[in-house]
Amino acid sequence: MNERVWLQSSVTFVNTKQAISLGFLATFLTFSCSPAEDSGKIDKNPHKNEATAPVQELPRAPIIWESKEAAGDIQDLAIAKNAYNSVFGLAILSDGRAESFDIDGISIAQSKPDTFKSTSLGMPLNISDTSFVAYPSLSVENTIQIALFSSGLQIIAGAPPLRFY
Repeated sequence: MNERVWLQSSVTFVNTKQAISLGFLATFLTFSCSPAEDSGKIDKNPHKNEATAPVQELPRAPIIWESKEAAGDIQDLAIAKNAYNSVFGLAILSDGRAESFDIDGISIAQSKPDTFKSTSLGMPLNISDTSFVAYPSLSVENTIQIALFSSGLQIIAGAPPLRFY
């Protein structure tokens, strides 16, 4: 009998399923990444023909501490966490006092008047197992000052002004 020898590679060069999957992926990426055809010129600012209305100022409402108003107009406000992760705020009032409060708005302590002008975010500080929050602040005399607040001692103290030489 005349038999023909059939030669076939044991390793297929192209995996058919993988080739089809890669073809679909290439087709999808080609169409999804190509720019859309412009059917017309698109206006980048659709509101340019509209008249601009004057901006109205929002109504002013007093900030309420617990069940009463704050001791004065608030000029600056900062928040911080102490070492025990309790959140506190420090408000600089119009008379130069700093008033600290907890997250519920309950006033905890106040400083003496004419001490602070503005403040920044505070950082936790522990001294002799007493938790403080140190707020970098600007004094009324425009010097850098640290407002130290302790909820346990219920005080706000101003560290002496920092002098740079």
